[in-house]
Amino acid sequence: MTQLSLLSTLLLLASSAAGQTTRTTSTTRTTRVTTSTIKWQASGGVSCPHPAVNTVWPTPTGSTSYPTASVIPAGAVFDGRMALFDRKGSPGDCNGQKEQDEAAAVFILEPGATLRNAIIGPAQAEGVHCRGPCTIENVWWDDVCEDAATFKGAGPRYVRGGGAREASDKVFQHNGEGWLHIDGFYANKYGKFYRSCGNCSQQFQRHVNITNFVGIQGTVVGVNQNYGDTAELSNYCLAKVGVVCTRYNGCVKPCEAGEVGEGELEPFCKINGDDWS
Repeated sequence: MTQLSLLSTLLLLASSAAGQTTRTTSTTRTTRVTTSTIKWQASGGVSCPHPAVNTVWPTPTGSTSYPTASVIPAGAVFDGRMALFDRKGSPGDCNGQKEQDEAAAVFILEPGATLRNAIIGPAQAEGVHCRGPCTIENVWWDDVCEDAATFKGAGPRYVRGGGAREASDKVFQHNGEGWLHIDGFYANKYGKFYRSCGNCSQQFQRHVNITNFVGIQGTVVGVNQNYGDTAELSNYCLAKVGVVCTRYNGCVKPCEAGEVGEGELEPFCKINGDDWS
């Protein structure tokens, strides 16, 4: 082989190797982007696949009706063992969309308390009330009356797993200050999934982080822009959702919060993933 032929062969091999390296690098980069944020929007469908969210409704293992709200002491853990709990036949039974206080709740969580593995039945008005930091794990609201859960006081709150359906008003009502973290939740047919109180007698800056979420038919979040509220949504699947985030100017009673805009606007509403609005 002549020196010229040898040189041509070496150049051809180098060019081929460079091309293979480029393709491999491109494939790796694409994989990282694809797996960094899970985001689906089902077109016209009513179901969403999500590997991190359980959307299979549980079957109750039994049932208990409380005459008054059951209080879980500070720092204690109550495991419902997937039984159904309600306030049937008591003043805490559902009476339509009528705003009531924690006396109409099924469970009241003192600061640091945990409620897990429970089904909240339809015969109740106020679901769960947290008086401060709390944890709600694998709790399912079968037919939300007023709100599924209301968060008061200060400190971080955690909702892990679970689901809620038929919430014509709200799923989670945030009245206190600070953070609410929601991970792995399934909501089907709701007015708003999360709402920072629009007209509480005392207003605060509030923050919510929602990840691994399946939402069907409803607005996802409502925040008070004038108080500096923030909401962040990531790793989600939405179906029949017209608005992801609604921004308001909140106020102190007596008044009604006024809507100022819809859609993503950082830092108030941050949607991780492609802009689909």
